[in-house]
Amino acid sequence: MTVLTDLGVAAIRDGVRNGSFSAREVADAFIVQVSKAKPLNAFLVETPDHAIAAAREADAARAAGEVLKPLAGVPIGMKDLFC
Repeated sequence: MTVLTDLGVAAIRDGVRNGSFSAREVADAFIVQVSKAKPLNAFLVETPDHAIAAAREADAARAAGEVLKPLAGVPIGMKDLFC
């Protein structure tokens, strides 16, 4: 079984595009990992609802046969260097 949080950007992108796994599965896996890492205080703001909404949108686009955006299904974490 593939551990989704171990995959790189290209592998996630390709897996979502070819249907190996859904964008929602990826989002859920990363949400769980971020939750487990709360004691590290690594993220100032978490937006799991936005991640799930974006994943649903990507999955719906794929199901409709649309061309996916370049990073559809790929979660991101942004470093706040200016706090």
